[in-house]
Amino acid sequence: MQILSKHSLVIYLNYILENNKNKHLFENFINLLDANFQKIKIYDIGLTRNSVFKIDINSYIYFFKQFGPNFKKGKDFFLNEIRINDKLGYPKIVYQDTEYNILIFESIVTPKNWTAEFKYSLKKPRNRSSKILLQKLAAYIKNIHLSGFGNSENHPFFEEVQIINRENIFYDLLPRFLELKNNNSFIHFDLKSENIFLENNDIKIIDWEMAGKGDIYFDLVRIIRTICTTIVDNHFFNIRNNYTSLNDVKYFVNLFLDAYDKDLCREKLNIFMKIVNIDLQENDNYAKNIDLILPFSLCKQT
Repeated sequence: MQILSKHSLVIYLNYILENNKNKHLFENFINLLDANFQKIKIYDIGLTRNSVFKIDINSYIYFFKQFGPNFKKGKDFFLNEIRINDKLGYPKIVYQDTEYNILIFESIVTPKNWTAEFKYSLKKPRNRSSKILLQKLAAYIKNIHLSGFGNSENHPFFEEVQIINRENIFYDLLPRFLELKNNNSFIHFDLKSENIFLENNDIKIIDWEMAGKGDIYFDLVRIIRTICTTIVDNHFFNIRNNYTSLNDVKYFVNLFLDAYDKDLCREKLNIFMKIVNIDLQENDNYAKNIDLILPFSLCKQT
C-alpha cells in the first residue's frame, strides 16, 4: 500500500480503524482517531523521498511518514528510524506499521525551527543569542557523534562517492578526500535546516533514517552550509562582492567550529564541503566562496 496523496491517507486511516490487529499497542492514538475521524485535517508536507503528511486530529498534531514508497531502501530507513528513536525518545511514535513502513509521530510540543531563530537573531549583528544558538547546536551534534549508538555498517555515501564523474569540477580532490575520510563515528547525514528545531530552548533533531557510521565532517559541512545560506539569504551561498556578509559568514562559521572542536582540520572541511555538494547547480561560485571562509591548513593526521 502506497500513501501518495491526502485521499489515500484518509483511506489508510480508515483501514487502521477497521483492520488493526495491534490496537492494544496504539490504543490512545486509535481511540482519538476513531472519536474524531470526521474532523481530521490533512496537510501535504511535500517531501519527495518519503510520503510525509501533517495530521490535525481535533487540534492534536501528528506527522505521518511512509518510508520510501518508491525507494528500495525504504525498509532499511524505516527500521533505522525506529532504532534511533528508541535511543533518543523523540519524537514520540504513536503508531507503526511494519508491513508498509509507516510511522506516525506526535508533534514536538513547541517547535521552533533553529534556522529561523538564528536568522531572527542576526537582526542584531553578532549578538549574544546568535552565539548561544551556535554553541548549543555544536554541543548537541558533538554529543551525538560521541554517542556510540551508530550501526556497524559504513554509510553508503562514502562508498558511492568513489564513482563521482570525472567531469565534475571537484574530481581531482577525490583521492585526498578518500585519504582523509574516517568512518568511525555516528552521524546524522541529513542535517539540513528543516530537521533542526528548538523545544524549550533545547536542540531537537529529527529524521534519523539515514543515520549511521560515517565521518563527522559530513555533518559539520551541512551545518556550515546552513549558516552560510542563512546569513547571505541565498540558497546557493552567492556572496559575490558583499564583503559585509563574507565577514559575518567567516565569524559565525568559525564560532560554530570552535565551539565544536578548535582542532578541526580546515583542509578536510574545505574538501568535504566541495565533494558533498556536487549536486549544487552553482558549484564554481560555491567553491570560490568556501575557499574564502575555509582556507586550507593541511591536516597533520589522517
